[in-house]
Amino acid sequence: MILSATALSDCLVVMIKYPRPGRVKTRLVATLGEENAAALYRCFVQDVLCTVDALNEHALLSIDPWIYRTDFAEWLGSERWFQPQVGPDLGARMDDAFSRAFEAGHDRVVLIGSDLPDLPGSLLVEAFRALDRHDVVLGPARDGGFYLLGWTRRTFRPGLFVAIPWSTSKVLAACRAALLRSGLEPRLLAPWSDVDDEAGLRQLIQRNLLPGDAATRVFLKSSRFPS
Repeated sequence: MILSATALSDCLVVMIKYPRPGRVKTRLVATLGEENAAALYRCFVQDVLCTVDALNEHALLSIDPWIYRTDFAEWLGSERWFQPQVGPDLGARMDDAFSRAFEAGHDRVVLIGSDLPDLPGSLLVEAFRALDRHDVVLGPARDGGFYLLGWTRRTFRPGLFVAIPWSTSKVLAACRAALLRSGLEPRLLAPWSDVDDEAGLRQLIQRNLLPGDAATRVFLKSSRFPS
């Protein structure tokens, strides 16, 4: 489905790439190979959506590339709400996703990536609650980035995150500085880690928080990746 107007107040946006070998989890290719890295990413997405679905929030899947939308629907379900990722960099794509959600009538929007297979649903609930009292909410990642961003319709500032050094350890600090310069005080959630490379994958295994039937856990058990 394409996003249309809705009366629901909250929206959870998940940014997802299609799991094409060699195009996702490229920093894990040296460890797992292209096919297995793509298969693992597919599992990440499935586990993230299990957590999202359990919250019963309105979920919007921001997908890339849009020309694969039929494949996304076959993979994740045609009943889901899809929209394209639009923009030259991550900041622009996030701005576009938030803008579409607010234009559709939502008042609070929280956005996450799809590299978070063991992210607790409680952190998502906390993010929405924080937006009742704070201008913006950020979930700090342990690598210096962030795993979650949330805005309200009233406080949303498109174009605020320009000249951010994406994919570096300075992302969170640069975004916080941009917010503070604009007079916005972000609420920080507990740190969490997404899975981008072998070190992140080992941390995921060591945390051991995935349910026994989680797609990621099943895949890792069946693979030859050492714990």
